[in-house]
Formats: sequence, structure tokens, C-alpha cells
Amino acid sequence: MRMELIQPFINAADAVFAESLQGPTKIIDVEMDENAYRRKGVAALISIKGDIEGRVILDIAPEVAVKVASVLAGTEMEASEQVVRETVCELANMVIGNSVTLLNDQGFHFKVFPPEVHMNESGLAGSADTEALVICIETSCGDIFLNIAMRYLHRRRTERSAVPALDCRPARHRRRKQAWNPLQHCRLVRASRALHPLGSRCAPYLRQSNENSWAATGR
Repeated sequence: MRMELIQPFINAADAVFAESLQGPTKIIDVEMDENAYRRKGVAALISIKGDIEGRVILDIAPEVAVKVASVLAGTEMEASEQVVRETVCELANMVIGNSVTLLNDQGFHFKVFPPEVHMNESGLAGSADTEALVICIETSCGDIFLNIAMRYLHRRRTERSAVPALDCRPARHRRRKQAWNPLQHCRLVRASRALHPLGSRCAPYLRQSNENSWAATGR
């Protein structure tokens, strides 16, 4: 579990719930989950893929969702499946939107997929090699659950480690497969400059050295 990837979602959820629901928030329960997530109410699942990958599940009981919808709308809302679904998606999008800003500031590039609403009794499958953090946040409208599972993309890590080292030897040594001694190369250049201050006889050699190694200029 990567807390540096999970913490932005926790911070975003706390800020969104406190501001949108106009009341204090408090984390009252935190636990680890390695199995399929069993929702408490209506759940919105948002997948993330890119430099980092995983998923975030926002889970709300129907009666809590109706209270949240009433606060967001500024008027009493009647309970219906459509109201519940729209409220869960709206909250999930708000949390993800704030989280994306925090993660982008850290230099991560990724794609966020639209929320998938789950209302059936089956569990929501997690990743085989990623633990999930389940958080219960107490709000003025009731408890809201977050299930967060994030990790770094293993393929990108493997690609970075497989990049070959850069061969910094001059081209003539690479072609002839000769060992290149940087110190000896530097001494040759200095000796040529000392013997030929005007660079008349050694100018071609110096130009070739410049092109194949570093930017040295003849006097």
C-alpha cells in the first residue's frame, strides 16, 4: 500500500465533504481490505490508469445519499433511485477532481475513467496484488465510506530499469572497440595545445575531439 498515493484522496474527501455538506467531518474507522469489497449502500467505482493505477470506491447508504442531495440542492429531495445514483456520482467526481489536482502537482500522468455505479449485492473485485484502505468518514448527513487501492505502474518501473547506459566514448573508440581513457584523452588535447598554440597543425584533431567528446575550443 502506497500512502503517498492514497493520502491525496483522503485529503480531498475531507475537504469536499466539509465544504459541500456544510459541517464538520471526522474519520471514525480505518481498516485494510484484501478481498472483494462489500458495499454498505450504493457505490461509485472510479478506475485510474497511467503512471499510477488503481481504483477508488465511494459508498453511501441510500438514506444518507438523499440527505446529501438535499444539502447540495438547497431543498428537500424525495427519495428515488435516480437521486441516489446521481448523488453518489456527483460526490465521487468532486473527490476525484480534487485528488487529481494534488496528484498532478506531484508530476503523475494518468487517465480517470467515468464512475461506475453498483447497486447489486455482489462484491466489487479488487486488485490481486494491491491492498485497499477502507475509510469511514462521519459527516453531518451520515457516514460515507471510501475504499482506495492505488499503486505505481510496474511496467513503467521495469522499462526504466531496462534502459541501457549511455556510451560517452568518442565515436572512433566505439567503432574500433577500443578502451577509452578520459584522463589520457584530456592529456593529449592539452599537450597538442601546448605544442601548437595557434592550433594550425592540431586544429583538425581538436575539432574532431570537440565533436566526439565535449565542447573544447582551440586558442
